[in-house]
Amino acid sequence: MKDQIKQDYQIAQADIEITNICNLACSYCRGSNGKQKNLSKQTVYKILENIAQWEIPATIFNGGEPGIRKADLIDFAKFASSLGLRPGMYSNGTLIDKEFAKRISEIENYRAVISIHSLNPKKDLDKTYAGIKYLNSFGVIPEIFLLMTSKNVNNLERLIGDISENDLSKVSLLQFAPVGVGYNYKKFVLSTQNRILIHQKVKSLEGNVPFELNCAVDLTEKEALDKLRNIEPPKKVTLHINSDGMIVPFYAGAEDTVLGKAYDSAEFTEILSNPLTYEFFENAMCAFVKRSFGSVEQGTSKITKKEIEMRKLE
Repeated sequence: MKDQIKQDYQIAQADIEITNICNLACSYCRGSNGKQKNLSKQTVYKILENIAQWEIPATIFNGGEPGIRKADLIDFAKFASSLGLRPGMYSNGTLIDKEFAKRISEIENYRAVISIHSLNPKKDLDKTYAGIKYLNSFGVIPEIFLLMTSKNVNNLERLIGDISENDLSKVSLLQFAPVGVGYNYKKFVLSTQNRILIHQKVKSLEGNVPFELNCAVDLTEKEALDKLRNIEPPKKVTLHINSDGMIVPFYAGAEDTVLGKAYDSAEFTEILSNPLTYEFFENAMCAFVKRSFGSVEQGTSKITKKEIEMRKLE
């Protein structure tokens, strides 16, 4: 079964939410306001062993803000490397200091992804830019995830210009979806005009910036869904593990649709050996895409079982 699954699907990486705590309080965040939680070190180590056993090549530590656990984050990355995994983190960059950047630089092939989720580039990003400069000073070249909303489309050139002052490998433009804490911020959903404008701006910027510029903003909902559903096998998927150590869909806000324990070897293997798991992942991504186009149900901030069309795993 495992060999057949791998012919149809490729888990490109595993994202582990080592904490749901963040040092920021962005009103439009995709996270949740639930009880604050940190995954224990032993639980993370067990999850990493299971990931390596399944031959998933890379793992990303995220949150919340993983930088609130700097010492643990370094330990986790070193352990992942010892298992043959490529480690990395998704971070807002604001807690990266000189010592932390130095320790990251000592981990081979570390992938640092800095999220820039700002509505006001004039005042919000000083600490993030400082963190990037610390990374650069030790030879770490990060990627940037730049969240696009209806409120910052007109600032795109300014944002790109500011971050171009740093050494970066890639900048990816992502689209806002009203989920989690940000459920009530539907006004930030990109309009068709916003999406067209972003693509026009990206086209004019390509070749004029010192990094790869990737536009992951879809023009139409149909285009986005067709792209997800019509990928030739093996389809690449990401395994998401929340701060309870549970395998969940694409993003925080779907805690009521957990599949099982990522830290339990037998359960981990059973879940990833079931073809319905991958159907679940795909449907969850489709539900998220619909959210990014404003197709949301009233009265819930979560992706529901109805939206995902989940069938119970046998």
